[in-house]
Amino acid sequence: MRTVQRIWKRAREASINGMTDVSHLKVKNCGRKRVQIDLEQLKIVSLSKRTTISSTAYSIKVSKSTLHRCFKDGKLRRNSNSIKPLLTNKNKKNRVEFCLSMLDANSFPNNHRFVSMENIIHIDEKWFYLTKN
Repeated sequence: MRTVQRIWKRAREASINGMTDVSHLKVKNCGRKRVQIDLEQLKIVSLSKRTTISSTAYSIKVSKSTLHRCFKDGKLRRNSNSIKPLLTNKNKKNRVEFCLSMLDANSFPNNHRFVSMENIIHIDEKWFYLTKN
């Protein structure tokens, strides 16, 4: 009750002076103190233990919400490259050969077309093994 009275009193006094600022006066040393994270610890943790936010937070001994806040603040950023891994020259050659094998042989002189792929299913195993869970 006293807090509300104090705020209203400050508002009336401020409106007399032409200002209506009733914000708190404790500017620097108030509010919840943030948990400080040593981001150098992340360099020590192996990549296999940094696959998810949960495992990363456990390995550097902070809460998941604290680590999530670091992502939101821009102190950390995500980096994933599981969809496009590095290809060797042999892999590139095999991909080109596969694409050429899918061209329809009857359409070669003028009109190049691909074989109808309505009855073909391709499953890539990496989607099943992205995380251990």
